[in-house]
Amino acid sequence: MIFFLVMPTLFGGFGNYFVPIFQGSPEVVYPRVNNFSILILFLSYLFLILSLISEFGSGTGWTLYPPLSTSFMSLSPSSTGLIIFSLLISGISSCLTSLNFWTTILNLRSYYLTLKTMPLFPYSLFITASMLLLTLPILSGALLLILSDLHSNTLFFDPIFGGDPIFYQHLFWFFGHPESCQLGSSVTTGPSTSMSLYPSSPILSISRSLANQILSISRSLANQILSISRSLANWILRTRNTSSISP
Repeated sequence: MIFFLVMPTLFGGFGNYFVPIFQGSPEVVYPRVNNFSILILFLSYLFLILSLISEFGSGTGWTLYPPLSTSFMSLSPSSTGLIIFSLLISGISSCLTSLNFWTTILNLRSYYLTLKTMPLFPYSLFITASMLLLTLPILSGALLLILSDLHSNTLFFDPIFGGDPIFYQHLFWFFGHPESCQLGSSVTTGPSTSMSLYPSSPILSISRSLANQILSISRSLANQILSISRSLANWILRTRNTSSISP
């Protein structure tokens, strides 16, 4: 969901539409690179679909932890290879989009729009693009190591021959933990910027009322769960005490 839905839509889609509007620019700096990143994204979707229908599926989960993803005892090594190719192509697409946004926000602003007066949403996309450019090559290198262990008989993550499977987890979450923060920042700054620009919009008033209702419902559910858990804990303690007292 993160690689094939959240990043292309929330980061790439909203960024391509709103960054030129917020900056007063006619287009992004490299529109052909932008088009190329969208086209290779469809190729990554194709590899993902092929991995689902080839043989028995990968069965490795979305994190592709070794030794499950590097062992020939898994469901389908070819399906795992197709997933890795799909993630690599999706990472290349995200890197190209991030480079495009980074250059556009720095070099293609309007004359009166400085970094001090720029809205919050382009700032969030700029920070997101910078973090993606720093972390996506680490994930791509980890996926290449997985691919070489699976198909080229290397032993990077095999503990029997001196490899370290925990090393892949460090490489993966070097990308994964900043990814959740940066995508959350790019998603939440859009509505906040719209609220600051159009405070009396009916859509925003409806969204505020819905948010207040969801918050009140979640609070009531949390209180109910807390009361149920307390009563259950008291019941367990009472049953333990009665069982210990009885001969």
